[in-house]
Amino acid sequence: MSLIQAMPPKGRKRSANAAAGAAAKRQCSEVVSAIGMAEDLPETCREMVANIARGSLIIFAADRHAFQVQGVQMVGDTLAAVQKSLEEKVAESQKTVDSEASDKANREAAEVAAQKNLEDLESKAGYAKDALEAAEASLSSAQAAAANATAEVERNSSEISSLTAKRSRVESVLQSAFEPLKASGSKGHEGRKQVTSLDHCFKEIGLELGLVDSMPETLRKAPEIRGTFDHIVLQHLENGTTKFMKDSEEALKSLEEAKPKVADAKTEADASVTSLENQVSSSTNGLKDAEKAVKEGKEALKAAQLSVANFSKEAASAAKSLNGAKATLASFVEGPVKAFDDLKSLAPAPEPEEPSAAEEPEPAAADA
Repeated sequence: MSLIQAMPPKGRKRSANAAAGAAAKRQCSEVVSAIGMAEDLPETCREMVANIARGSLIIFAADRHAFQVQGVQMVGDTLAAVQKSLEEKVAESQKTVDSEASDKANREAAEVAAQKNLEDLESKAGYAKDALEAAEASLSSAQAAAANATAEVERNSSEISSLTAKRSRVESVLQSAFEPLKASGSKGHEGRKQVTSLDHCFKEIGLELGLVDSMPETLRKAPEIRGTFDHIVLQHLENGTTKFMKDSEEALKSLEEAKPKVADAKTEADASVTSLENQVSSSTNGLKDAEKAVKEGKEALKAAQLSVANFSKEAASAAKSLNGAKATLASFVEGPVKAFDDLKSLAPAPEPEEPSAAEEPEPAAADA
């Protein structure tokens, strides 16, 4: 039987039971409300435990069914879990407050470390920038050297081709014009053409202009009528062409010997350019990484400085949270827990004491 269902007798006992019933209902509502704080339980379970509390706690302990007794135990376990959770929050808040001194020191140390780290990162970024500039300067010099080496290879090849072609022209003109004219003299249009080709040839190889200018007159004469001067002219022309062929042959030999050397120099210069291009690329990436690290270092320093600046505010908030957690726990213990302890052993109100005979009013005296 519940306290509410009990049929109180008359007088003071009825009034006492009514007051006890109202108090039990208030306490039961307080317990039911506290069950809602059991955040670890699913909502359906919290509702189930609340219904058990509503249907069992206002039943006298002596009148509860065994299932109701188990239900009351479940309600008690639920409140105990909530109390444990509140105590843990108090402990955690207390730990935060107790560690304020070390936390402040750690924040200040972190700020100093972040400042030093940023300085180191900026120094490394400076070195990376210098390394890139040095690599770019070396690359520029290497590219210029490679261009010179390439030009030297081209010049060597061009000179070989040009000198070979010149030798071929001289040999051809000597065989097709000089030798025939020297043997028989210049005759007609064909002879004039041969003299002209010889004139160009001798001037091209740098023979003395006075001899070259005298050459047409000498070659127009038949061999048998040529004089001493004519023979001197022809002899000097032969000596000059012979010297040219000998000098050009030696020059070709020298150019051919230099050919592999200039080719090797070009290969080495090109390899140096390739190596330095890789170095510039690596240095560029290194500078990018260093600048990124500096940016991250600045952000880390800013965060550390903000952490130091926010310490007082966070410490005050932690103290407030601790006081709030303590107040919540105290309110829970003094309220729902105490209410549950009272309802767990709920019993009927004690029988009111009967008034003694001395307290009973005397009957009114009869009229005389």
